[in-house]
Amino acid sequence: MVGSTTFLILLATGFFTGLSHCAGMCGSLVSAFSIQQKQMKGSVTSPLLLYQCGRISTYVLIGLITATIGSSLQLTALGQGWQVGLSVFVGLMMLTIGLNLMGVFGGLRWLESASLAKWVGERIRRLMISAHPAAPFGLGMANGMLPCGPVYAMALLAATSESPLRGGLIMFFFGLGTLPAMLSMGFVFAKLSVVLRSRLFRVAAVLIILVGVQQVLRGLALGGLISHFHVGILMIW
Repeated sequence: MVGSTTFLILLATGFFTGLSHCAGMCGSLVSAFSIQQKQMKGSVTSPLLLYQCGRISTYVLIGLITATIGSSLQLTALGQGWQVGLSVFVGLMMLTIGLNLMGVFGGLRWLESASLAKWVGERIRRLMISAHPAAPFGLGMANGMLPCGPVYAMALLAATSESPLRGGLIMFFFGLGTLPAMLSMGFVFAKLSVVLRSRLFRVAAVLIILVGVQQVLRGLALGGLISHFHVGILMIW
Protein backbone atom coordinates (compact mmCIF):
# COMPACT_ATOMS: atom_id res chain seq x y z
CA MET A 1 0.00 0.00 0.00
CA VAL A 2 3.09 2.24 -0.06
CA GLY A 3 3.93 3.53 -3.53
CA SER A 4 7.38 4.23 -4.93
CA THR A 5 6.77 7.96 -4.87
CA THR A 6 6.28 7.74 -1.11
CA PHE A 7 9.92 6.76 -0.59
CA LEU A 8 11.02 10.05 -2.18
CA ILE A 9 8.67 11.92 0.14
CA LEU A 10 10.10 9.94 3.08
CA LEU A 11 13.62 11.11 2.23
CA ALA A 12 12.42 14.71 1.98
CA THR A 13 10.42 14.41 5.22
CA GLY A 14 13.46 13.01 7.02
CA PHE A 15 15.67 15.74 5.58
CA PHE A 16 13.46 18.63 6.72
CA THR A 17 12.75 16.90 10.05
CA GLY A 18 16.51 16.58 10.57
CA LEU A 19 17.12 20.26 9.84
CA SER A 20 14.32 21.39 12.13
CA HIS A 21 13.01 19.03 14.79
CA CYS A 22 16.20 16.97 15.22
CA ALA A 23 18.35 20.10 15.32
CA GLY A 24 16.31 21.44 18.19
CA MET A 25 15.61 18.18 20.03
CA CYS A 26 18.88 16.30 19.54
CA GLY A 27 21.36 19.07 18.73
CA SER A 28 22.69 19.44 22.24
CA LEU A 29 22.92 15.66 22.70
CA VAL A 30 24.89 15.10 19.49
CA SER A 31 27.12 18.11 20.19
CA ALA A 32 27.88 16.90 23.73
CA PHE A 33 28.55 13.40 22.43
CA SER A 34 30.98 14.72 19.78
CA ILE A 35 32.87 16.86 22.31
CA GLN A 36 33.16 13.95 24.73
CA GLN A 37 34.39 11.55 22.05
CA LYS A 38 36.95 14.12 20.90
CA GLN A 39 38.28 14.39 24.45
CA MET A 40 38.26 10.62 25.08
CA LYS A 41 39.46 9.24 21.74
CA GLY A 42 40.71 12.23 19.77
CA SER A 43 38.35 11.44 16.89
CA VAL A 44 34.60 11.69 16.43
CA THR A 45 34.12 10.18 12.96
CA SER A 46 33.81 6.49 13.84
CA PRO A 47 31.80 7.03 17.07
CA LEU A 48 29.45 9.44 15.28
CA LEU A 49 28.86 6.95 12.46
CA LEU A 50 28.16 4.21 15.02
CA TYR A 51 25.78 6.58 16.80
CA GLN A 52 23.81 7.24 13.62
CA CYS A 53 23.78 3.55 12.67
CA GLY A 54 22.26 2.79 16.07
CA ARG A 55 19.60 5.49 15.67
CA ILE A 56 18.56 4.32 12.20
CA SER A 57 18.61 0.70 13.42
CA THR A 58 15.99 1.61 16.00
CA TYR A 59 13.87 3.22 13.29
CA VAL A 60 14.14 0.07 11.16
CA LEU A 61 13.17 -2.11 14.13
CA ILE A 62 10.14 0.12 14.75
CA GLY A 63 9.20 -0.28 11.09
CA LEU A 64 9.61 -4.07 11.23
CA ILE A 65 7.49 -4.33 14.37
CA THR A 66 4.65 -2.05 13.25
CA ALA A 67 4.58 -3.64 9.78
CA THR A 68 4.47 -7.12 11.33
CA ILE A 69 1.53 -6.10 13.49
CA GLY A 70 -0.22 -4.47 10.53
CA SER A 71 0.31 -7.42 8.17
CA SER A 72 -0.80 -9.88 10.87
CA LEU A 73 -4.03 -7.96 11.35
CA GLN A 74 -4.59 -7.97 7.59
CA LEU A 75 -4.21 -11.75 7.47
CA THR A 76 -6.86 -12.21 10.16
CA ALA A 77 -9.30 -9.78 8.54
CA LEU A 78 -11.81 -10.67 5.84
CA GLY A 79 -11.87 -9.09 2.40
CA GLN A 80 -10.41 -5.92 0.96
CA GLY A 81 -12.47 -3.78 3.31
CA TRP A 82 -9.75 -4.14 5.94
CA GLN A 83 -7.11 -2.65 3.64
CA VAL A 84 -9.44 0.20 2.77
CA GLY A 85 -10.21 0.91 6.43
CA LEU A 86 -6.55 0.66 7.51
CA SER A 87 -5.32 2.97 4.76
CA VAL A 88 -7.98 5.60 5.50
CA PHE A 89 -7.42 5.33 9.28
CA VAL A 90 -3.63 5.66 9.01
CA GLY A 91 -4.01 8.53 6.55
CA LEU A 92 -6.31 10.39 8.92
CA MET A 93 -3.94 9.76 11.84
CA MET A 94 -1.01 11.11 9.80
CA LEU A 95 -3.08 14.15 8.88
CA THR A 96 -3.84 14.68 12.57
CA ILE A 97 -0.18 14.34 13.58
CA GLY A 98 0.94 16.65 10.77
CA LEU A 99 -1.56 19.32 11.78
CA ASN A 100 -0.52 18.91 15.40
CA LEU A 101 3.14 19.39 14.46
CA MET A 102 2.16 22.59 12.66
CA GLY A 103 0.53 23.84 15.86
CA VAL A 104 -3.01 23.81 14.50
CA PHE A 105 -4.12 22.07 17.70
CA GLY A 106 -2.37 20.47 20.66
CA GLY A 107 -4.51 17.42 21.24
CA LEU A 108 -1.71 14.90 20.72
CA ARG A 109 0.90 16.14 23.19
CA TRP A 110 0.46 12.87 25.09
CA LEU A 111 2.26 11.10 22.22
CA GLU A 112 5.54 12.57 23.39
CA SER A 113 4.99 11.36 26.94
CA ALA A 114 7.19 12.56 29.78
CA SER A 115 7.44 9.05 31.26
CA LEU A 116 8.92 7.54 28.09
CA ALA A 117 11.28 10.49 27.65
CA LYS A 118 12.44 10.09 31.26
CA TRP A 119 13.11 6.35 30.84
CA VAL A 120 15.03 6.86 27.59
CA GLY A 121 16.87 9.85 29.06
CA GLU A 122 18.24 7.70 31.88
CA ARG A 123 19.64 5.18 29.37
CA ILE A 124 21.16 8.01 27.36
CA ARG A 125 22.85 9.42 30.45
CA ARG A 126 24.45 6.06 31.26
CA LEU A 127 25.62 5.44 27.71
CA MET A 128 27.05 8.96 27.38
CA ILE A 129 29.60 8.30 30.14
CA SER A 130 30.38 4.72 29.08
CA ALA A 131 33.78 3.93 27.54
CA HIS A 132 32.56 0.67 26.01
CA PRO A 133 33.28 0.45 22.24
CA ALA A 134 29.63 -0.33 21.53
CA ALA A 135 28.32 2.57 23.65
CA PRO A 136 27.95 4.98 20.68
CA PHE A 137 25.76 2.43 18.86
CA GLY A 138 23.66 1.89 21.98
CA LEU A 139 23.38 5.64 22.50
CA GLY A 140 22.10 6.02 18.94
CA MET A 141 19.53 3.29 19.52
CA ALA A 142 18.36 5.08 22.67
CA ASN A 143 18.18 8.35 20.72
CA GLY A 144 15.92 6.60 18.20
CA MET A 145 13.47 5.76 21.02
CA LEU A 146 13.01 9.38 22.12
CA PRO A 147 9.33 10.35 21.78
CA CYS A 148 8.97 12.06 18.41
CA GLY A 149 5.85 12.96 16.43
CA PRO A 150 7.39 12.52 12.95
CA VAL A 151 8.72 9.06 13.91
CA TYR A 152 5.25 8.06 15.13
CA ALA A 153 3.77 9.23 11.83
CA MET A 154 6.26 7.18 9.82
CA ALA A 155 5.64 4.14 12.04
CA LEU A 156 1.93 4.40 11.24
CA LEU A 157 2.77 4.46 7.55
CA ALA A 158 4.97 1.37 8.00
CA ALA A 159 1.98 -0.43 9.53
CA THR A 160 0.17 -0.19 6.18
CA SER A 161 2.97 -1.82 4.20
CA GLU A 162 2.55 -5.28 2.73
CA SER A 163 5.46 -6.84 4.61
CA PRO A 164 7.82 -6.27 7.56
CA LEU A 165 10.70 -5.77 5.10
CA ARG A 166 8.85 -2.94 3.37
CA GLY A 167 7.96 -1.44 6.75
CA GLY A 168 11.64 -1.52 7.71
CA LEU A 169 12.53 0.17 4.42
CA ILE A 170 10.02 2.95 5.08
CA MET A 171 11.71 3.77 8.38
CA PHE A 172 15.17 3.32 6.85
CA PHE A 173 14.49 5.90 4.12
CA PHE A 174 13.06 8.32 6.67
CA GLY A 175 16.15 7.84 8.89
CA LEU A 176 18.43 8.20 5.87
CA GLY A 177 16.82 11.55 5.14
CA THR A 178 17.68 12.81 8.64
CA LEU A 179 21.32 11.71 8.31
CA PRO A 180 22.84 14.85 6.69
CA ALA A 181 21.59 17.11 9.47
CA MET A 182 22.40 14.67 12.26
CA LEU A 183 25.96 14.13 11.04
CA SER A 184 26.50 17.87 10.77
CA MET A 185 24.65 18.71 13.97
CA GLY A 186 27.61 19.80 16.05
CA PHE A 187 29.01 22.03 13.34
CA VAL A 188 26.35 23.89 11.37
CA PHE A 189 22.70 22.92 11.77
CA ALA A 190 22.66 23.17 15.55
CA LYS A 191 23.28 26.91 15.02
CA LEU A 192 20.20 27.41 12.88
CA SER A 193 17.91 30.07 14.29
CA VAL A 194 14.77 29.02 16.12
CA VAL A 195 12.66 30.82 13.49
CA LEU A 196 14.32 28.99 10.60
CA ARG A 197 14.02 25.62 12.36
CA SER A 198 10.33 26.33 12.94
CA ARG A 199 9.78 27.05 9.24
CA LEU A 200 11.65 23.93 8.16
CA PHE A 201 9.66 21.86 10.64
CA ARG A 202 6.46 23.15 9.06
CA VAL A 203 7.73 21.89 5.69
CA ALA A 204 8.28 18.44 7.23
CA ALA A 205 4.78 18.58 8.77
CA VAL A 206 3.27 19.48 5.37
CA LEU A 207 5.01 16.47 3.80
CA ILE A 208 3.56 14.22 6.51
CA ILE A 209 0.13 15.69 5.75
CA LEU A 210 0.63 14.99 2.02
CA VAL A 211 1.46 11.35 2.73
CA GLY A 212 -1.62 11.18 4.95
CA VAL A 213 -3.80 12.54 2.14
CA GLN A 214 -2.19 10.05 -0.24
CA GLN A 215 -3.04 7.16 2.10
CA VAL A 216 -6.67 8.28 2.47
CA LEU A 217 -7.08 8.59 -1.32
CA ARG A 218 -5.39 5.22 -1.85
CA GLY A 219 -7.80 3.63 0.61
CA LEU A 220 -10.79 5.19 -1.15
CA ALA A 221 -9.43 3.98 -4.50
CA LEU A 222 -9.02 0.44 -3.14
CA GLY A 223 -12.65 0.57 -2.10
CA GLY A 224 -13.70 1.66 -5.58
CA LEU A 225 -15.02 5.01 -4.36
CA ILE A 226 -12.58 6.97 -6.54
CA SER A 227 -10.17 6.05 -9.34
CA HIS A 228 -6.49 5.30 -8.88
CA PHE A 229 -4.24 8.09 -10.18
CA HIS A 230 -1.04 7.39 -12.11
CA VAL A 231 1.72 9.61 -13.50
CA GLY A 232 3.35 7.47 -16.11
CA ILE A 233 4.22 4.16 -14.47
CA LEU A 234 4.03 5.67 -10.97
CA MET A 235 0.88 5.21 -8.92
CA ILE A 236 0.26 8.35 -6.86
CA TRP A 237 -2.74 6.74 -5.11
